[in-house]
Amino acid sequence: MKEELATSVVSHPGTEDPGQRASILLVDDREENLIALEAILKDLGQGLVKAGSGQEALRLLFDRDFAVILLDVRMPDMDGFETAEFIRKRQRSRHTPIIFITAADASPGQITRGYSVGAVDYIFKPFMPEVLKAKVRIFLDLYKKTEELRESEVRFRTLVTNVPGAMYRREAAPPWDMLFLSDPIEKLSGYPASDFMERRRTYASIIHPEDVRALSEALGEAVRKGTPYALEYRVLHAEGGVRWVFDRGQGVVGDLGTVRHVDGVLLEITDRKVAEEELRQRTAQLQVAKKLRDSLRSQAIRDPLTGLFNRRYLDERLERELRRAAHDKRPVGLIMLDLDRLKACNDSFGHEAGDTLLRAVGSLLQEHTRSEDLACRYGGDEFALVLPKAPLDITRQRAEELRNEFKHLNVRYGNQVLGTFSLSLGISAFPDHGTTPKALLQEADKALYQAKAGGGNRVVVGQTPRLKS
Repeated sequence: MKEELATSVVSHPGTEDPGQRASILLVDDREENLIALEAILKDLGQGLVKAGSGQEALRLLFDRDFAVILLDVRMPDMDGFETAEFIRKRQRSRHTPIIFITAADASPGQITRGYSVGAVDYIFKPFMPEVLKAKVRIFLDLYKKTEELRESEVRFRTLVTNVPGAMYRREAAPPWDMLFLSDPIEKLSGYPASDFMERRRTYASIIHPEDVRALSEALGEAVRKGTPYALEYRVLHAEGGVRWVFDRGQGVVGDLGTVRHVDGVLLEITDRKVAEEELRQRTAQLQVAKKLRDSLRSQAIRDPLTGLFNRRYLDERLERELRRAAHDKRPVGLIMLDLDRLKACNDSFGHEAGDTLLRAVGSLLQEHTRSEDLACRYGGDEFALVLPKAPLDITRQRAEELRNEFKHLNVRYGNQVLGTFSLSLGISAFPDHGTTPKALLQEADKALYQAKAGGGNRVVVGQTPRLKS
């Protein structure tokens, strides 16, 4: 059944040839879900290709392109996240938009992971048909515009190669009047070629005023240096509006070694220019959308006050670090920090002053961390610092450095000097104090509590299982 799904392409009567339609790849291990998607999307009139697994989807992507991929997150063997990572690694499919389909109870961590592996959007089950079609239609339109631009470029190359366009011969000095023009100039400008050759109208008179100087300078340089020239500019059409032309020519040198006249060809490129502008606008829209997605993702994993990562991201990242450390057989250090006397600062100077203190701790952690370290605001006045590859002794040394640095820091709030404050720090390490995030966090938190109970401004190392026994 899965093999049948992988090769199934749904056609719809009355549509264009399948080779000219944009195809949509539907990936889900449950056939009933694929049937439901097909029923919703068939009205779009595009080719629908179904795959029953991530592996089948990757095989389909080897030799064909798709306008958009609807990818189920929860699949056996290879889930949607892994499939998306492979899709993004392949040159041919790396820019194909991926919309993840997932259950409504998806966690923020799963959503964040989806965007990190290249998703452009999410659809949550049970999905609304009109919402699904609207989102898919956006990417179909983008795909078609891109294909139209490619086709326009192909037509343009064919035109240059096989069609002479409006051939001309013009004088080799300003105002560069036309000595000869072929008939296609009438289609381009709306004026017959005889108007220009019989001097009833000058060619300069139909050039857009903003482009006259550029053309004159290009012609002058070509005549002086005896080199070819090529220029794109606008022509004012007799019926109104403008046409874009590609003007390519070269001076013809006479017996005396001087340029006698200039021969060349005018080709209309209006369609290409319009397509380029549409693509530019669509690209700008996509860039705005990407910035918005990046901003939303940052808001989901960053603490707005300090700029550090938040607890949600710490939970996700610490678990990943411990798996990697267990595989590579290397240590991981964890420091829990608490700001001493924050309440006293709030009572004396106000909560905004307290926020200034918290930001000072955040800045300290950012300034004293390596690129692979992870600094987070754990909550309230507590912070956490994950140190990959750091054994217990190095973790303790780093904690002492932070404590020392902060106690000499004179914090200012506006024109007020808040004075100096201190940190209490508790540390644990993998595998000394445990092998799970919960165990390390609990042990570091107990050590932090002991540091606070002992008067603060100190570092306490968590007890290892051996010492506890």
